[in-house]
Amino acid sequence: MERIRASWERYDHLWALIIIIFLMANLQMVSAKNQMSVNIVNEVGAPIYVHCKSRDNDLQQQTLLDGQDYGFTFRANIWGTTLFWCGFNWGSYWNIFNVWQDIGPWSFDHRPCRQCLWTVRRDGFYRCEMFGTPVFVHPWNTTVPAPNALVENGTF
Repeated sequence: MERIRASWERYDHLWALIIIIFLMANLQMVSAKNQMSVNIVNEVGAPIYVHCKSRDNDLQQQTLLDGQDYGFTFRANIWGTTLFWCGFNWGSYWNIFNVWQDIGPWSFDHRPCRQCLWTVRRDGFYRCEMFGTPVFVHPWNTTVPAPNALVENGTF
């Protein structure tokens, strides 16, 4: 019995090293699966204003001329609570909505998109996975928002 224990103790450091390598490989895989991007393309035919945020990041207002795009990358957290929203303004038209929202913990293979492409057109907003077929998601709002609603929301 002592002989078996001695042989296991001799290889304790080797087992610890194997476990560390295994954990690092899994963390690397999870980290790679958490790399996301959002790209917004202006196809309105006129300049639009875009202001994107998360709870932790204010990406500042961007002015996109017709045909221009704007994008950002981020790592989704493991808790499944990552959320980015954007406010859009084009003349008297506007809208605010979530451009990327995680769907819960350990949802690596079921997220709405890894490389989200939002195309902004005169009739509204289309979303697809990069190089996919855009699907209509939101129209523009034409009603006047409550006074300071966009400012209070932190969008503009």
